[in-house]
Amino acid sequence: PGVYEAYYTECCRIGEIVNNANLQTRISVMVVMDDSIQTSLITGWLPIVAVTLYDGEDVATQKFVAFDPKGNTINFLHSDSLTMSGYANDPVIPDSTPPTPYWKINEFTGIVTWSNLSGVSDQAFYNAQIQGFDPLSNRTVVVDFLYKI
Repeated sequence: PGVYEAYYTECCRIGEIVNNANLQTRISVMVVMDDSIQTSLITGWLPIVAVTLYDGEDVATQKFVAFDPKGNTINFLHSDSLTMSGYANDPVIPDSTPPTPYWKINEFTGIVTWSNLSGVSDQAFYNAQIQGFDPLSNRTVVVDFLYKI
């Protein structure tokens, strides 16, 4: 029994993204090992999201879906630099700020709202890493998203 972290680290993020281009990437999950098989948070997300906009639209939404088999409430946030790279201080760590000031995630619902999209480059790629976590048991699940506008 105990809390364990599984992670994948790679250098580097693709060079075509507007934020965090060519920087360290890290995907991780915190798992509580015990006698129950229902100990991990689950998400079915693929790491690439196409943000579809239609003429005249300026706002897009996305729901980050995660599930806790134990039924605990999951909170959501944009990952910090340590979670995104595995390093606290290093010149190649990603910027932990969201892709633009207009990208927000609701801590309780997991709904991402990206407003003022008319101000971002058309056909551009942006990076955001979302973390779902169970504050009661220290379990986490992380997905690194590549947004195409």
